[in-house]
Amino acid sequence: DVLLVLTCVVLSTTQGSLLFVAIAAAYLLLRDGFIPGQSIGKFLFGVRVISLANGRPCSRLQSAQRNFILVVPGLNLVAVGLETLAAARDPQGQRLGDKLANTQVVEGFGARDFATSLQKALLDVELVRRRGEEPAEVK
Repeated sequence: DVLLVLTCVVLSTTQGSLLFVAIAAAYLLLRDGFIPGQSIGKFLFGVRVISLANGRPCSRLQSAQRNFILVVPGLNLVAVGLETLAAARDPQGQRLGDKLANTQVVEGFGARDFATSLQKALLDVELVRRRGEEPAEVK
């Protein structure tokens, strides 16, 4: 996620366009609500954000609530340190944004799981093709 945001900042600087800053800010704010409960970085590392109220993936509103402090200029520099301290000290690993939005980062379906599922499906299709049978349901 940081690499995506930094890329937008560099593009903004080199292209002289604030549009890239706006894209970076929007991504930071809503990142955990794009893929259900996951940002691109969370997907790659196999974690997700859930709502503690119902156990479902966090909504875009909850994503905005948990990340708004990271978008406010000036406050975001202080927030990074405070958020890290809060997460390190909390027994559940919740950062301040999680407490505000009533969310929690947990293990979830990630890139490794996706790749494994895709590989199994492709192998199943190949085996079926060789045998001339109907494919079994992929789990």
